[in-house]
Amino acid sequence: MFYAAALATIALAFVGTSVQATPAPPTPPTSFPIATLDISSISNTTRVGGGLHSDATLSPAIAAYLYLYEGSDCSGTYSYTNLGGIQANECTQNNPFVSAIIQQIAPSPTPYEVVVGPRQCPEVVALPSVGVCYNLSGAFFEAYAVITAS
Repeated sequence: MFYAAALATIALAFVGTSVQATPAPPTPPTSFPIATLDISSISNTTRVGGGLHSDATLSPAIAAYLYLYEGSDCSGTYSYTNLGGIQANECTQNNPFVSAIIQQIAPSPTPYEVVVGPRQCPEVVALPSVGVCYNLSGAFFEAYAVITAS
C-alpha cells in the first residue's frame, strides 16, 4: 500500500512538471481611431489566384495580436490570435467578422503584412496600420493571413 502511494506521488510529480500555463492575452484595445476599408475599391487589394499557400517559414515572433470583431467599430464579440509564431502565407479561417484591429505590444515595426479577406482568401486586403480599427466592407470576411516578403 505504501509503495502504491509513493508511485502515485512520483507519477503525479512527472505529470505536474509537463504542464505549462498559457499566458493570457492582453486586454483588447478600447481607445483607437476608426477607418473604413472596402475590399472592392481599394488599390492595395491583392487577388490571389487559387488562394494563399503556406510555406514552411514561421512569421517572426512579435508581441502583436489581431482582434476580429463581429460588430462594427471594433465592438461586440471578438476572436483574437497572437501573430507571433504563426504559419506565414497561410489563409486561416475564422468566424465571420466586420471589423479588425492589430494591437502591437512592443513598439518595434511589424516585419510582415496582416491581411483579411473572404473564406479561402481568393482576394485579401492589408490592414495598413497598427492601432487603428478598420470597418470592413465589400466582401463577407472570414479569413486572415500574415504575408511575409518574398
